[in-house]
Amino acid sequence: MAGAGGDVLTGGAGHDLMSGGAGADLFVFAPGAGRDTIKGFVIGVDHLSFDGVGAVALKVTGGRATISYGEGDVLAISGPGIAQGLTLDMLLI
Repeated sequence: MAGAGGDVLTGGAGHDLMSGGAGADLFVFAPGAGRDTIKGFVIGVDHLSFDGVGAVALKVTGGRATISYGEGDVLAISGPGIAQGLTLDMLLI
């Protein structure tokens, strides 16, 4: 969990549950981060960064986005508007 905004949260090894709180937050992931979840992600405000990752694949189903990257790493994202026309360009910096 983070503070009042402008936070940088890094997904480490294992299963992490993250929420950036108010304001623009940056969530950073690298290979080996495992299976992580972000709750309350706001499109156009919060962003994702994948360090040292080749391909990134996005799947959106039922109000939840799942991003696969690295060798078996998975990130699940929920928040307002996630199911409505989400693209990787809207998420990544």
